[in-house]
Amino acid sequence: MQGDLFGHKSHAEEWRTARAKFEEYLAEGKGEELAEGRECPCCRKTVILYDRTIIGLQAKWLIWLCRVTPEDGWTFVRDAGDYWGIGGAYARLKHWGLIVQKPNLSDPRRSRNHSGVWRPTKRGREFALDEIRVSKHRFVYNGVLLHTSGPMISVHDALGEKFDFRDLWERPI
Repeated sequence: MQGDLFGHKSHAEEWRTARAKFEEYLAEGKGEELAEGRECPCCRKTVILYDRTIIGLQAKWLIWLCRVTPEDGWTFVRDAGDYWGIGGAYARLKHWGLIVQKPNLSDPRRSRNHSGVWRPTKRGREFALDEIRVSKHRFVYNGVLLHTSGPMISVHDALGEKFDFRDLWERPI
């Protein structure tokens, strides 16, 4: 039996049902309609589905994070100096599993657990070192990864022509 005594579904059950419906919707080729901001066919809320890709500044920031963070350590993002020019866009790298944020457990009254302290994952280090590729597109709704697609890209692809991979790894910090 699913749900509570009254037959109500839990939030997690509702989310799994909505996600399954969303996957069906994408399989039917209708996902692009949601990028414009439409009514979700699953939950009936107005939604915008964000198609995220890794941009050069994010790849540059990830390389910096890998260079300054010890293997099991953490780094406060405000320490990034001139790498800080991307606002909060660095946080989107979590959708590729390239970084993880340290929970802020010091003040339980806070509504969010944002600590500002991050570290690269093993996968993040491998991507930054050009040892692995990741899929180009991540489709995100309400901060939750729903779908991946596209060709596999390297850190060089993400950096583009604007940044030099070798220089980013060798320059003094």
